[in-house]
Amino acid sequence: DTRRPPDAMVPHADAIAVHAGMQWGEIEREAIRSTLNFTGGNKAEAARVLGIGLKTLYRRLNDYES
Repeated sequence: DTRRPPDAMVPHADAIAVHAGMQWGEIEREAIRSTLNFTGGNKAEAARVLGIGLKTLYRRLNDYES
């Protein structure tokens, strides 16, 4: 079959993998990590892209370090 999958199915360099059975915290942590990488470490921009407040981002990062 030579059909190409829809664009939503094509992996991108800035995509994260989510698998059945993953804990929400794992998904969230990977989304934050990937977004920080995408923004070059700019936390304010990462929070904006994720649609969360900067204080929330810092809280999550602090939680992940614990």
